[in-house]
Amino acid sequence: MSKVLTGGRAKIYIDNVLAGVFDSCSWSGGMSSEPIYVLGRAGPAEIAPTAFEPVNISLSGFRIVDSGIHVLPKFPKYQDFLNIQGITITVVDRQTGKTIATMVDCVPSNHNQGVNSRATSKFSINMIGLKLIDESGDQSEVDPVNLP
Repeated sequence: MSKVLTGGRAKIYIDNVLAGVFDSCSWSGGMSSEPIYVLGRAGPAEIAPTAFEPVNISLSGFRIVDSGIHVLPKFPKYQDFLNIQGITITVVDRQTGKTIATMVDCVPSNHNQGVNSRATSKFSINMIGLKLIDESGDQSEVDPVNLP
């Protein structure tokens, strides 16, 4: 059994429903930081971490008739705008059954789709999520302040 994860081993779930229409899923995250400058010094005295950035997710897949972007990828319709709920995207290794990544409270930001006379019809959706949980465990803050 190979330890290297390949695309053929990855299964994508959206809110615990297996989504078999995707051919690509990528995610990225980062931290914000700010250089601290003081008088009497040409360069920064230190780099201060200021925040974790939200996780950015990109999904692409095949356009299936009667199963467009509003069905399983759950891109909201116009009339649902005021009631958008965050979704959970989970990537699972089908060989081991282990969860590779979970992106929590994801909200779609944009999509595109099209047709081509000599190719399959494809779509892509970009989302932004609150946090990423991977094999290293939960990524929750310790004693955070929350909205009322």
